[in-house]
Amino acid sequence: MLRSYIRFWSKAFNYTDRASRRDFWVPTIIHFILYVLLVILLETSMTNYGVETIIVFIVKWVLYIPHLALMVRRYHDVNRAMTFPLILFIFFLFIDINGFIDELFYRNDPAIDFTDILAYILTIIYYLLLLYSLVICLLKGSREENSYGQPPHKKIEPADEEES
Repeated sequence: MLRSYIRFWSKAFNYTDRASRRDFWVPTIIHFILYVLLVILLETSMTNYGVETIIVFIVKWVLYIPHLALMVRRYHDVNRAMTFPLILFIFFLFIDINGFIDELFYRNDPAIDFTDILAYILTIIYYLLLLYSLVICLLKGSREENSYGQPPHKKIEPADEEES
């Protein structure tokens, strides 16, 4: 489990290789739990919503960018292109920036306008696409080399070549 998490950070900006199911799900579950705990901690301990919003925004993006690379590698393992994760990224970008602006500037505004309705619709679409994407990430990767390279953990490391 620790190896999967270390691989997550060591390949944080690698969009070309492949990632196993374990390498995908271990960091995903760890980050989900950490994010929920952070939000609970901040909600119960902080009274300055602006600072809380900025902290959550920063943590979310520090984790999301490497996780996007991980999702792309997981898609590569099931022999799919990175198009769908990039579509998810665009939805996430819009929803997160809209939520950030709403939290900072319109927190106590009860009026619902066109942008709120659009954000709700895009959020629903995003979560449906995310659900589909998570199902794809559950699929077993191809055991053989595919158009994205060798299966994860089957690559010959330079140190292994010298031993052979």
